[in-house]
Amino acid sequence: MKIAVYSTKQYDKKYLQNVNEAYGFELEFFDFLLTEKNRQNRARLRSGLHFR
Repeated sequence: MKIAVYSTKQYDKKYLQNVNEAYGFELEFFDFLLTEKNRQNRARLRSGLHFR
C-alpha cells in the first residue's frame, strides 16, 4: 500500500521509516501541506489525465 505523508520534517521521515520497517508500506514524503488544490492535481496525475 502506498501512503503519502504531507508536511514532513526530516525527523518525521526518519521516525516513520523506522516504524514502517515492521509493516512494509510504500511511503512517499512531501515537505508541503496538503491542500484541496494539490490534492486534486495529484488525483488527476494518478488517473493519467494531464492538464497544462
